[in-house]
Amino acid sequence: MNLKEYHELYTLSTSTREMTISLKTAETIMRNLLERRPMRIADVGSGFSSFVAAKFAFDNTARVDIFDEDPKWLYKTEQFIKGQGYHTSRISYKPFSEFNANDYDFIFFDTCGDNRVKNLKKLKGCKAFIILDDCHRSEYEKEVNKLGFKVLKLTDETDEFGRFCGILLK
Repeated sequence: MNLKEYHELYTLSTSTREMTISLKTAETIMRNLLERRPMRIADVGSGFSSFVAAKFAFDNTARVDIFDEDPKWLYKTEQFIKGQGYHTSRISYKPFSEFNANDYDFIFFDTCGDNRVKNLKKLKGCKAFIILDDCHRSEYEKEVNKLGFKVLKLTDETDEFGRFCGILLK
């Protein structure tokens, strides 16, 4: 599946390139979704990753819950996804306060703002497959190590801003 057209549309219509996950990260998410075929997906920190998860859920009868702390971003994300024709009762949009990592078998985690490190604590004890965005941030590795995870940094996925994602290993 080619995500490039959607990524370009998203960065033109909904967000900026600097704020949007890279195309490489989007492809990493989709590749892992297709390999693992999860039935319960959480996308934490709405944005283009939400579109990737929603597309997979729509095409594969999976369920995706999309979480964000900012209701305006959640709404913008919902409008983009629906605008691309991906609307089903298996795709829901929720406040971050409702996120419980133990409810999912696949999580893409990308919160932002002042609480980004604190928010990682919600992953404690989680057994899901987790992709963590922005692994170039050194403070992330320290926090996830405290939670019992190791970070497999996917540095070959580095974008033009030096960002890359990682997989959390138990």
